[in-house]
Amino acid sequence: MLGGRVDKGFLFLSSAGDGKLNNIGVRVMKVVKLYLPESGGISAHAFRHLVATDWLTRFPNDFVTVAELLNDTIAVVIKTYAHLKKETSFARYEEHVQSMRPV
Repeated sequence: MLGGRVDKGFLFLSSAGDGKLNNIGVRVMKVVKLYLPESGGISAHAFRHLVATDWLTRFPNDFVTVAELLNDTIAVVIKTYAHLKKETSFARYEEHVQSMRPV
């Protein structure tokens, strides 16, 4: 990322306080501005949210993977992203209803 190395386990923020993630917010902002200059950048926390939302949209109910990626508990992930489950369910049902309609 920006000429640096991305170590396994350090993609997302943690509360370890070991200094390995110093300035990650600045780095995330720079990368986002580089690839999406009109965005003005986003925070590292917003980036985490985008990754989690994208994953759960593609793989509904895979809260375990998101919990691992974000280093959060499953309970926190479900509480934060449960609304996606409902949205996905309604979207799938709508697709099903549309597939039953005569062409």
